[in-house]
Amino acid sequence: MLIYRKKSLLQVLEISETTLRRWMREEDFPPARRLGGRAIGWMAPEVQAWLDTRPMATPEDGDD
Repeated sequence: MLIYRKKSLLQVLEISETTLRRWMREEDFPPARRLGGRAIGWMAPEVQAWLDTRPMATPEDGDD
């Protein structure tokens, strides 16, 4: 099973650390899991399931 460490998660989602913290606080983003010591990670299937529930932008969005 794929586990994203923070740096990889930010790159894959193309977001900033600030956005990740906001999503965790406001958007019910999957919780980080303790991997041992100080290491944490996010389970890829949980992240994908969360993404699948998000609305998708359409090409018309923002074209006012």
